[in-house]
Formats: sequence, structure tokens, C-alpha cells
Amino acid sequence: MGRIYGQYGINKTLSAEVGYFKSSTLDATYTISGASAKESYDVSGFDLSAVYQADGGIYGKAGIHNSEINGAASVTIGGTTYAAGATASGTGFLVGGGYEGKIDSNMSWTVGITYYDSVGGVSGSDVTFVAAGLRF
Repeated sequence: MGRIYGQYGINKTLSAEVGYFKSSTLDATYTISGASAKESYDVSGFDLSAVYQADGGIYGKAGIHNSEINGAASVTIGGTTYAAGATASGTGFLVGGGYEGKIDSNMSWTVGITYYDSVGGVSGSDVTFVAAGLRF
């Protein structure tokens, strides 16, 4: 999963963050007694959060997301393939935290983890996103 975001400083320790995230496709294949099934899913969405950052570089955030899950499945039985697709969209909450280390006055490196609850508005469809990156 990748994410791009922007941040607006409200004061020295509090900022608002808006982001867009998108996953690659997750595929699974099953074979049972001459029949096979294939599933494919991807996720995308927008998030909005409040970020609190202490002087030591540690930060925490909480907010909401609006996301969509796209799924496709096919089942092959006796040489005949049946296919279906579905999409679910909705909102959920997010919480996260991490650390930001300064490189210079214009750039820093970050590591963090964010938990997205109910991706696509589907209860139990949760994602934990671990990230490392550069902020400039």
C-alpha cells in the first residue's frame, strides 16, 4: 500500500493531515478436487486526521477515512468458469503513531504505523499500515 499526504500546521504541536492511499492487488487461489477459485482485492481511499507531535519527534494521530474495496472472484468447475465482482465503500476511524527524525530544516525521515478500522465500511475489514518515508 502506498500513501501520499499533506499536512497543515495549526500550532507548534498540532496539525491537520489529509491523505490518499491505494493498495496493490491481493490475490488468492484455491484448488479443491478439480475445482479452483481465484479472488482478487484492492483498496483505496482518503483520510483526514489530527496529528499531535511532541518536541522529541514522537507523534500520534486520530481521524477518519472514506475508502473503497474492489473485489473480483472466479470459480472454475469442470472447465466452466463463473465470475463475479463487488465493491464496498464507507467510512471508519483511524489511529496511529510514529517518530519523525530531522535531517535538516527542510527534510526529515519518518517511521509509523496506522490502523484503519472498517475499510470500505465493512466491519472486520481492518488494515494496519506500517510506513517509512521522507517528509519535505
